[in-house]
Amino acid sequence: TDLSASLASDDVATLLKTLEVDSPLSGPLAVDVNVKGADNLVEAITDASAGAIALTATTRLAEDTLDFDATIPALDKVGAALEIEGLPAADLALKGRAVDTGDATRLEGLVARIGDALFNVDGTIPRDAGETARLDIRAQAPNLQALRADLPAVPLSALLSAALATGAADLDITELSLGKTDLSGTASVRTGERTSVIARLKSNLVDLGELRGDEEEEAEGAPEEASESAEGEATGEYVFTEDPLPFEQLRNTDLDIEYQIASLVNHPRQALD
Repeated sequence: TDLSASLASDDVATLLKTLEVDSPLSGPLAVDVNVKGADNLVEAITDASAGAIALTATTRLAEDTLDFDATIPALDKVGAALEIEGLPAADLALKGRAVDTGDATRLEGLVARIGDALFNVDGTIPRDAGETARLDIRAQAPNLQALRADLPAVPLSALLSAALATGAADLDITELSLGKTDLSGTASVRTGERTSVIARLKSNLVDLGELRGDEEEEAEGAPEEASESAEGEATGEYVFTEDPLPFEQLRNTDLDIEYQIASLVNHPRQALD
C-alpha cells in the first residue's frame, strides 16, 4: 500500500497564528509524506520545510517498535529563523528506536549528533505523567564550541543518569569533564510553593582559567586587565558573571549544596588547593 500526502502554505506564520502558537518563524511551508505498508511494516518518508528550517525523516513502524532517522540541516539557519543566537552551522542528526511496552515507551540507542559532538540516550518514559522517567545519557564532544560559539573551547565527556517526574528531578553524575575540569556527584530539585535544591558534588580539579578561555586569549594577545566595551560597560575578569543574582527567585528557594574541590585553578599559572 502506498499513500502520499502534501501540505503547503505561503507563510507558516499565518498557520501558527491560527493555532495560537507564538513564534518568530515565517516563510513558505511545505510538507510531503510518502507512506508504504507491507505485512506488519509501515514506512513513512517525510520531507518538510518551514521558512529556512528543513527536515528529512524516515520512520519504520513494526508492531510495537518505531525506528526513526531524521536530519535537520544547518542549525545556524534554524537559530536565525527562531531568533536563537550562537547555534553552529552543523546539521542535527537523530537516530534511534522507541518501543511501546504498554505502560511506557522504552528508548533504545537514541543518538543525536551535531558535527563531531555525540549524545547517546537510553531509558524509559512512562505514559502516566505521575510516574518517573529514567534516562541514561552519554556525551562526547571534542570541542564545546561545536554546540555553541559562546561556550568554552574545551572537550566534553559525560556519563550521567536522570530521573524526571512532575515537580521532581534527580541527577546522578558518574563522571563529567570539561577540558581539565572534572565533576561528579548527585543533585535533586523539587518544585512547588518553594523550590528545593540539594546537591553533593566533588571535583578533583576546577580550571576556571581554561573555562573562561584565558589560555586562548593569551595566545591571541588579549589584554588581561579590565577594559571598557563599545557601549562603555565594564568587562572585567570576574570568575562568574557580572550580572546581579536573581534574589527574588532565591527567596523562594531552599539550597543545600556541598561542593568539594581538591584543586582550584583561576589562572593558567595559579593553583589553589
